[in-house]
Amino acid sequence: MPPRALLGATCEAGAYSESAALQFFSPSSGGGPLRKPPDAAIQLLPTPSFGAMLDALTSATATHAAMPIENSLAGTIHPNLDLLLANPNVSIVGETDFRVRHCLLGAPDAAPGVAIKRVHSHYMALAQCTGYLAGRGLTQVVAADTAGAARALSLGQLGGDGKDDAGSGLRGEEAVIASRRAGDIYGLTVLEEGVEDDAGNYTRFLILTGGGVGVSRGLGVGWGVGGGDAVKTSVAFTLRNVAGELFRALSVFAVSGADLTKVESRHVATLRLLSEGSNGHGDGASEVIVPLTAAAATGGMASVPVRDGGGSNEEAERRWGYIFYVDVAHVAGDEGVRIALMALANAALFFRVLGTYPRCGP
Repeated sequence: MPPRALLGATCEAGAYSESAALQFFSPSSGGGPLRKPPDAAIQLLPTPSFGAMLDALTSATATHAAMPIENSLAGTIHPNLDLLLANPNVSIVGETDFRVRHCLLGAPDAAPGVAIKRVHSHYMALAQCTGYLAGRGLTQVVAADTAGAARALSLGQLGGDGKDDAGSGLRGEEAVIASRRAGDIYGLTVLEEGVEDDAGNYTRFLILTGGGVGVSRGLGVGWGVGGGDAVKTSVAFTLRNVAGELFRALSVFAVSGADLTKVESRHVATLRLLSEGSNGHGDGASEVIVPLTAAAATGGMASVPVRDGGGSNEEAERRWGYIFYVDVAHVAGDEGVRIALMALANAALFFRVLGTYPRCGP
């Protein structure tokens, strides 16, 4: 049975997550075994949200998922990063850079002579087309998903669609930004193609699977990856809120030869969903993790414990604590990187390896 790729947030058919999954798993992509399923095919399983996507991974409803994590024009997709950090039973096993080419799509039965006034799409897609939209005086309307907006337009479910009175809201005043594939699927008219503000518009998709990596004593930098291959290791951690702590924590990579390709901080409130015992460790026998203390069954904010000599009180840590997300580019099996990661793990209050995987670029 071929691997099944579960696609992204409110992921209707025609979403970019679908295209990215097809690109990654294509036999022509030149990757390793993960990219070449036994029969060179995958089953696409749309879900209503990214949270549902991760739930399907952890329940083994699907074996893999394609989730966008950052865009070359609009930056990090923070809600998805937060979801990744809050789901310890999901790990990263690959990545792919997907060239996003946006289309302005309109209803095929628009009233003659009606000019577009409003454009609906996911907030990240709109952010990638800000200049184009502003230059034409078009109002941006945020939708849950690019392909979902396309489907809604085809069904006449966007604001103004279906009205044919002489006032505002004529059918044809609404348009969407989505892929040409979405336009073909939902029978929409491609009004203009390539409406992104920069031709170098790429989105980095993470390929996820169920079963968290956690933190092992060996910190095997290159799980399932051939020694000497170019890989990335993604980790998340929290530190004491004291002067110089982040510098000291990351300085361990200065002599390892590794490249920190991404360093992101998120407020510790993003860890609300983490509870003690669900922060990346398994049976506890092989862990080097210091767990977060969880608020009781009330579902309140998890707090970061303060070590002796930390120089700050627990209430301040809870209010202004941060979790750091770091991508480390290195050679698989590199001993210097393994030692650096171990040093970082020992300095951290909370530490989790999110995955080591072949890298597709910088």
